[in-house]
Amino acid sequence: MTVATEAILIAKEALGKELQQLNQMRPDKAWDEMCKNIKAEHLAASQQNGALQQQIQELREKLKNEPAFDEMYDQLKAENAAISQQNDNLRQEIQEIAKDLPKSSTFVGSCDFEEEDICGMIQGPGNAKWEQHSSVKGGPQTDFTKMGQCKGKGFFMHFSTASAKPGDRAVLESRWLYPKPGAQCLQFFLHNTGAADDVLNIWVREDDRSRKLKLFKSISGGVRGSWELHNINLSVTRKARVVFEGVRGKGPSKGGFSLDDINLSSTKCPQHIWHIHNITGLLATTPAGKKLYSPRFLSPAGYSFQQDQQEQGQQEQGQQEQDQQERTLPPPSGWEETLRTITQPEYSRTNRRCESRKPTVHKAEEVGRSFFL
Repeated sequence: MTVATEAILIAKEALGKELQQLNQMRPDKAWDEMCKNIKAEHLAASQQNGALQQQIQELREKLKNEPAFDEMYDQLKAENAAISQQNDNLRQEIQEIAKDLPKSSTFVGSCDFEEEDICGMIQGPGNAKWEQHSSVKGGPQTDFTKMGQCKGKGFFMHFSTASAKPGDRAVLESRWLYPKPGAQCLQFFLHNTGAADDVLNIWVREDDRSRKLKLFKSISGGVRGSWELHNINLSVTRKARVVFEGVRGKGPSKGGFSLDDINLSSTKCPQHIWHIHNITGLLATTPAGKKLYSPRFLSPAGYSFQQDQQEQGQQEQGQQEQDQQERTLPPPSGWEETLRTITQPEYSRTNRRCESRKPTVHKAEEVGRSFFL
């Protein structure tokens, strides 16, 4: 055997021994590695389980502080019953207010100037201003809504022409109003203590492209000494603002214009107004059986007529005027139906609730009859 062959055999034998040793060590190392992996997985699972146990404990503690589902249901049921009761109370209040509203009227807006925001009205351009008062030196001493019967309440808007210069203007403009198309009636109470040449103009500004003011009525100044109801028929087709413009004249003034209880409704205004000052006193001093007669009014058909008032009740009687105009008309047909609205502040002041939120309305009596002789 050569030396090279012997060396190869020795090397092969050495490699075989080394390989055998390696084969004997491999299971031990694999087992150790596997044990390490199992221990690591077990530790991770233990940590995860601990976290889950902590979450479960926290949920249990939270549920102890929460009401039971039955209690939550009962609570929601009680809250729902309370809300339903509030809705019923509101419906009842709306029905009570609706009873006092004329059936033929649909109110669009109303303002009695009791709140500081004066119903969203704004001061327009002018040299003077409308001011909120409960009493002014030159009159009136009280507003119309409360008549001085409610402490701390009862306001109106006043333009003092006594303190204004000739030609000065004060403009009071309403918020946007949304009347129905067709007939509209603007009603307000005016207390007039200005000069004879003072003027109150009532304009309307419609929401069109031009937004120009349209004049509907001008009221001259002059002392009247009481609140008087004014009616103006409007005819607007879209949302609009009502504008009250007071203009100072040149004559001497000790007061001005005062406004209260403004109402806009989608209905026609009364055809005629009969102002009876101090009606309670007049009826108390009028002999029994004697009637108070109104001025003569002209009907749409062209006949003049009168109304009468007496203590036992109200009646209406018409009398034909034999003037040149009516002589050309055919004879009247006798009884005709009329609807009368009576506003009596002396009666209202003892029956008006100081805390009432109802708009001022004027109750219409039952349909009466007018007779043309």
